[in-house]
Formats: sequence, C-alpha cells, structure tokens
Amino acid sequence: LDCNIMDCEIPNPEDEYVKKELSLLVKQSIDQIKEPDREILLRYFYYYQTMDTISSEMGINLSTVKTKIRRGKDSIRSYLLSEFNNGGSL
Repeated sequence: LDCNIMDCEIPNPEDEYVKKELSLLVKQSIDQIKEPDREILLRYFYYYQTMDTISSEMGINLSTVKTKIRRGKDSIRSYLLSEFNNGGSL
C-alpha cells in the first residue's frame, strides 16, 4: 500500500453497496427519459461536457440545453423519490 495503515481509508462494504444501488437507480431513471434529452444528460453528467459543448455539438440552443438539464434533474429526483416512497431501499 502507498499509505500508512492508520492513514488509509478502508472502504466500507455497506457504503460501496449503497453507491452501486444508487448508481443503478440513477441509470434506470435516465433510461426512462426520451431522446434527445437522455443524450444531453449523459453528455453532461457522465462525459462531463459543458453546456456550451453540448449545445454546439448537438446544434441545440444553449438555453434549451440548460432547460433540458434542469428538467432532467427534476425527473431523476422524482424517480428516485418515488422508488424510495414505494418501499425501495438501499
């Protein structure tokens, strides 16, 4: 290991499980979104493209990209809340 045993952060299996489950739920929520909105969200959140880059590469007005990202966040949030409210758990 590259660090002193006292300084190393040991991954907690429960935390790792929660991260994987949350990641799966977020992916499922994005899969529910129709194109081209899904592509915009994937470019922004997974490929870390700027809104300007997305706008120019997809030929979409910047304000439209911003709106679609905001609406996408709202959609993801609603999906996750409904999963938790319907008995889903991490």
